[in-house]
Amino acid sequence: MLRRSSAAFVVTMIMAIAVQAGEASALEDLSLPPGSTQTSFGGRMHLFGMPIDIRVFGIPLPIAQAARTLGERYPMLSDMGLYPRRVVLSGHVVNQFWVMNLESEGPRSTRGSLSVLTETDFSSELTARQHAAVRQGDTMSSLPWRLTGARLRLQLEQEEPDGRNRTQVWTSTSSMESVSAVIRQGLRNERWLAETDTPTTSRWRRARSLLQITITAIDGGTGIVLLQHDGAES
Repeated sequence: MLRRSSAAFVVTMIMAIAVQAGEASALEDLSLPPGSTQTSFGGRMHLFGMPIDIRVFGIPLPIAQAARTLGERYPMLSDMGLYPRRVVLSGHVVNQFWVMNLESEGPRSTRGSLSVLTETDFSSELTARQHAAVRQGDTMSSLPWRLTGARLRLQLEQEEPDGRNRTQVWTSTSSMESVSAVIRQGLRNERWLAETDTPTTSRWRRARSLLQITITAIDGGTGIVLLQHDGAES
């Protein structure tokens, strides 16, 4: 199985979630060069309890020119990271933190994404999450902590007309086999019923909740992705 670093695993999952987040929202457009395209995801999304907007876009310019143009239009993106075929711009705007990722798609094309995180009172959000973690039946908050060496890397929530979607990405120092066994037993103890169950992917149901779990090997242990939808029809 393909192995990758924990950081790369989390970044990959964030982008996959962004692409699947839903319909484009009616948020204000970015100022991009002529001929560019963009789509905004989110509006009802929260990252670790803080509102987040994720946008993807395409620019008909080489990556160096695209980065220079965006830097001029958004001077608050003063931090720059240069990588092979990639440029990352970031910075603070009042109570927002912006991270813009640009990737080369050829000599005259650049694709990118922007994550805008609206910062809130972290202490209040932390207290709320701690109370939420002990609520009966809150599988996504409680289950992974039974895993040895587990760390929460991403927590994303999105309200939809038909219910709530929640996503968590964890890494654990335990083996895939150990993680799979602990999660499977924990769900059964909490009266979840398996609809599909393999060593790497499984789907569980309890009342109007659906839980999709993906387990993958990463450097130093295991990555776990939990996707839960509350309000699902039978």
